[in-house]
Amino acid sequence: MSVTALIFDLDGLLVDSEPLSRRSWAEVIAQVGYTLTDEIFVQMIGRSETEVRTLFEQVFGRDFPFETAYCLRQAHFLAALAREGVPPKPGAYDLLTYAIRAGLPRAVASSTSRAMAEGKLRSAGLREYFEIIVTGEDVPRAKPAPDLFLEAARRLAQPPASCVVLEDSVAGVQAAHAAGMRCILIPDVQPIPPEIARLATWRLRSLAEVPALLEALRANGNAPHQAGSA
Repeated sequence: MSVTALIFDLDGLLVDSEPLSRRSWAEVIAQVGYTLTDEIFVQMIGRSETEVRTLFEQVFGRDFPFETAYCLRQAHFLAALAREGVPPKPGAYDLLTYAIRAGLPRAVASSTSRAMAEGKLRSAGLREYFEIIVTGEDVPRAKPAPDLFLEAARRLAQPPASCVVLEDSVAGVQAAHAAGMRCILIPDVQPIPPEIARLATWRLRSLAEVPALLEALRANGNAPHQAGSA
């Protein structure tokens, strides 16, 4: 089936926000008397608020003040975002410009809140490229459930099978697979186990490689094929 739309994850895929996210979480968690390790942080990537709450209960115990920490982190991150900003990932502008020229509709589908999604996109100079933004506030289940991607396809008015998802996280690849969509995996901070990587249709090193892949698909009648591994 032809590629008729692109659905983008946000954090770690379109914008390089994970370093700022980790720092803001670490500082807030330290304020309430706990320590955030790299091992815990990579498990948080791509997860919803509810899933992060469950993870923290498992790691820190039921006494962890999640509501306090979550509210502090939201404020801390948005203040740091306004002060420092987050850059787009390499190749983002060129890919989005290519997609516009190719007539490919585009959506962002992220488990984060709408305020966070809007703020990050504006900070990176990418907001104008997207008419459709679907967040964790718009669906009953976040990734790895398929709800975000299916809602994005619905709003794009495109069949799921003709949408291509771009993802960097375990939960995101699982969600794309569950939605019946082809997936371009571009790993970032989170290690991707082989069994998850196999669920992706293609694995690339950066967004800069995506236009060539899409051009090859067009030249070959959009027949799915495996691209080079990172």
